[in-house]
Amino acid sequence: MQDRREGGFTLVELTVVVLIIAILIGIAIPSLLGARQRAQDAAAQAEIRMAYSAEKVVYAQDEAFTEVTADLFALESSLAFVTGDTPLQTNRVYVHVHSATNGELFVSARSSTGNCWYLRDVPGQPVTYSKRTGSSAVCPVADTRTYTSAW
Repeated sequence: MQDRREGGFTLVELTVVVLIIAILIGIAIPSLLGARQRAQDAAAQAEIRMAYSAEKVVYAQDEAFTEVTADLFALESSLAFVTGDTPLQTNRVYVHVHSATNGELFVSARSSTGNCWYLRDVPGQPVTYSKRTGSSAVCPVADTRTYTSAW
C-alpha cells in the first residue's frame, strides 16, 4: 500500500509569505502617497498655467491683465476663478492684478496638499514662481515671498 499525504502549506510557510507581503506593502504605501501629493501639486501648477494663458489672451487683446472672472471663465471654463485674498478652497485658482499702474499679475492656487503655488508676471521681466508650503486656508494672492525662475 502506498503512503498518501495530503499536500498543503505549513504554518511557517504561510507566515513567511504573509511577512513578505507586509514588508512590500510597507514599502509601497509611502511611495504611493508621495506620488499622490506630487500629482496634486502638479495639478495646481497646471491650473495656474491655464489661468495665465487666459490672462495672456486678454492682455493681447486689451494690453492689460484683467480681474473680471467672467471674462477669464469665458476663455477657460474648466477653472473656477475668484479674486482677492479670499480663503482658498482646494482646486480654486485665484487671479489678481496687483497694481493697475504697473500691471503686475499674480496668479495663485492651493493644492489639496495645502501648498500654495504662485505665478508672477511683471511687464518687461521674466515670469517668476513661488511656493508656500503647508499654509493656512488663505494663500495671499500678492505674495511678497522670493520668486524664482521655476517651482
